Amino acid sequence: MNGPAIYIMEAFEFRSISESEKEQAYLIICQRAEWLHSKRIKQWTKPLPREEFDKRQRNGSNYGLFVRGRLAVFLSLLKERLPYWDHETNQTEVWWLTTLATAIDFSGQKLGQIAVKKALEYLRQNGQKCLYVDCEKGNGFLPNYYRKLGFDIVTEKDIVFPKCGLSHMVLMKHNL
Repeated sequence: MNGPAIYIMEAFEFRSISESEKEQAYLIICQRAEWLHSKRIKQWTKPLPREEFDKRQRNGSNYGLFVRGRLAVFLSLLKERLPYWDHETNQTEVWWLTTLATAIDFSGQKLGQIAVKKALEYLRQNGQKCLYVDCEKGNGFLPNYYRKLGFDIVTEKDIVFPKCGLSHMVLMKHNL
């Protein structure tokens, strides 16, 4: 059989990353950051710092989409307040989707989209009302990607990040 593998929906499992899986999850982030850098895509200038990844792991914020038992997609769901979006989120903690990364072995199979849909379903089932994501506008790829998944643009603005410099960011929201 030629072409990408087609997976049956029952083969997907969306859940928290366990302690025994955390090294594999962090490796996915590092490999994806390296790939982005090699393609000169400015989505991430560096991998998520290990200290931040470990903090998210301790807080239960790291999730994965598993395909037949293999970790295919990593993402974090965070409930926090981001000061640079305070005005737009009414200075309250809100749910954020961040650090979406597909394992290189699973590239091109639209598993990132499935992982986001599973995250939305998970939050909806747990009584949440909305999920935010922010991304660099760049060439428009990321805002279009999230728009196709049901996110709406809230606003855009320039933000200066201490380690990365100036970025033109897009804030998006998905009502659940």
